[in-house]
Amino acid sequence: MLYFIGSHPCKLDDKNRLQFPVALKKQLEGVLHEGFVIRRGTHSRCLELYPISEWKKEMDNISQINQFIPENQAFIRMFLAGANFLELDASHRLLISKDLAEYAGLKKEVRVTSAINKFEIWDLKAYEQTVNNPDTDMATLSVKVMGNMPPLNNQ
Repeated sequence: MLYFIGSHPCKLDDKNRLQFPVALKKQLEGVLHEGFVIRRGTHSRCLELYPISEWKKEMDNISQINQFIPENQAFIRMFLAGANFLELDASHRLLISKDLAEYAGLKKEVRVTSAINKFEIWDLKAYEQTVNNPDTDMATLSVKVMGNMPPLNNQ
């Protein structure tokens, strides 16, 4: 599994092309040439950008879902809504489709941030509002999310 780190301010040009950050390209050495899949964010109005190797793992998981259950079909449909294959162009830019840019409310100023094995692409103001939300207490959230995890075996 790939793990990424970093959060980078970027700009979209008038054609919705995003100059991919150099620091993130370095983390993708060896897989950058394979391309990406971009899709709508699951829980937030952002976009999720998966290196192909990580997207294949997601698809392996999703392919195990029983597609004869209507609720599962609805999930698959929504999960894949707007998903597109992308490659960096010769100038190391990603072309984000108009419908996905509109979904995420992307304007000129955006933020590309790591999300473990994928990246999120946010409108800069929406990202800042989300991570600086005064109603979200990180201490309480960390206990709720991580408090019941077993300790790591560091042997």
